[in-house]
Amino acid sequence: MADLYKNGLIVPEAFTDDWGRYTAAISSTPPLVGSMTSFVDQGQNASDGKWWTPMAPLKSPNGKNPLIRRQTKSIWPRNFVIFKNNKYPVASARLAELLADPEWSLTENFGSEDVWWKKSSDGKYELLTPTTEVADADRALGNYGIALLDEDMFNNKIVNDNFKKEGTREWAYENIYKKYLPEKNLNYPPMPSGLLSDEEKQRMTDLSQSLNDYIKTTVANWISGKGDIDAEWDGYVKKLKDLGLDEYMELNQKQLDAASKLGHE
Repeated sequence: MADLYKNGLIVPEAFTDDWGRYTAAISSTPPLVGSMTSFVDQGQNASDGKWWTPMAPLKSPNGKNPLIRRQTKSIWPRNFVIFKNNKYPVASARLAELLADPEWSLTENFGSEDVWWKKSSDGKYELLTPTTEVADADRALGNYGIALLDEDMFNNKIVNDNFKKEGTREWAYENIYKKYLPEKNLNYPPMPSGLLSDEEKQRMTDLSQSLNDYIKTTVANWISGKGDIDAEWDGYVKKLKDLGLDEYMELNQKQLDAASKLGHE
């Protein structure tokens, strides 16, 4: 990365721009950056793949197959709980049944039926691409809703033509990223609340802030040539420990251990 910076392929603004400037640079037509990371397609690949080309992770110098982040959604026991003081247990149970309905989840995740998806005669669900302006009421709730779509739905019942459209997110997953995903048992699990005390959670937050501020500053200096990673590495590790890295890892391991027991009690 230091070589990329030296050759002008990483600009100084990469270390100082806020999120708004970053998204403006990668979403412009044409984009103002040569490469970027993003959770979504930034609007370009979704239509024609004009600007962005998906890239596999760089080869590892140790010869091992590199791995990328796998986002695994899991349903934990007790995610939906009806407490004894609930005045409307029957209505609450009906809500739980509704949230588990596949077609409700399709609407939550993609948008309204016959606008964003339709049910075929074979019982499968075909995703649609609207050709006109869509009303807000027909849009997906996304991260603001609850959608329960399992692997069987995605693999066998949802028909998504983007898997065949080069440059889209779905095509990139199937043809580029899939082989670099770690096994599910190696993935960092979701962390439901309540695994640590309020004091422990606050301590983790404080430690994370201090550690990440130091990491970001130090790595930026190494990339931009203001430091020497080889000469400074031992001091860098010592500083992380002084900032509480071991304590942070202990607290994180505590919640990981607690999370691993869910569903086995």
